Amino acid sequence: ADVFPLGLGFVAAYACQELSDLIEVKLFKFPNDLNMALKDHAPDVLCFSSYVWNARLTYKFAEYAKKAYPGAVTIFGGPDFPLPEDERKEFLIERPAIDFHIKWDGEYALVGLLRSLFACNMDFKGLKAESVSLPNVCYLDQSGQYVEGANHRVHDLMSVPSPYLAGLMDQFFEYPMMPVIETIRGCPYSCTFCNDGSTLRSKIYRRTSEYVRSDLLYIASKIKKTNQLAIADLNFGMFQEDIETARIIRSIRISSGWPDRIQTSIGKSN
Repeated sequence: ADVFPLGLGFVAAYACQELSDLIEVKLFKFPNDLNMALKDHAPDVLCFSSYVWNARLTYKFAEYAKKAYPGAVTIFGGPDFPLPEDERKEFLIERPAIDFHIKWDGEYALVGLLRSLFACNMDFKGLKAESVSLPNVCYLDQSGQYVEGANHRVHDLMSVPSPYLAGLMDQFFEYPMMPVIETIRGCPYSCTFCNDGSTLRSKIYRRTSEYVRSDLLYIASKIKKTNQLAIADLNFGMFQEDIETARIIRSIRISSGWPDRIQTSIGKSN
């Protein structure tokens, strides 16, 4: 996927904000970079963002990591995860190298899981033995029983800092990939093909125009190898606030010449 890893960036930025004294974070986009890092250092935690286009690759890395470093905790998140509970259980049974899988929004869920791991000195097997229920966290306990935490969404998107302004995305400006922004999260429609077609995702939550402007100005100041911008919103142009986002993009284009092209999912009405 020729885009910045924005979802992973949000999760990492929130974790750094909430656990700044406890963690060091490094993001990886390319397999060779992760491969070299795993040969040089033993990770405490490996978090994988799993999509249909990278699911098998990320799982192979998880298998490798569990063999090389049995004490490492592997945590998956992303939309490549079944919706029905029984299929989620089967998914994890078939993939024993996954210690925990986070459903839906990952920012609060990962921090909650990491806090629980820190409380038991990173003894993930001991945590599993207690069958602790954590929001959005799914796993098989030590007896093989499936444990699934309650559904949870990030209601306040402004509580999640920008991974761009945090510097977490700087390395990716060296490659011809599209930077991505997200101004809203959620979708009022129930398309059966879509991960966000669930009723849980129907309410819309929004970032402020100031947040969006700051992200775009930062990207424009760093951009080197692409004339494109991706907007992760599921219905861009359908809401009144999108007009302000368009004005911001236009003003930045006038001053900097970027972007020439925008990739997004347009609104289904209005």
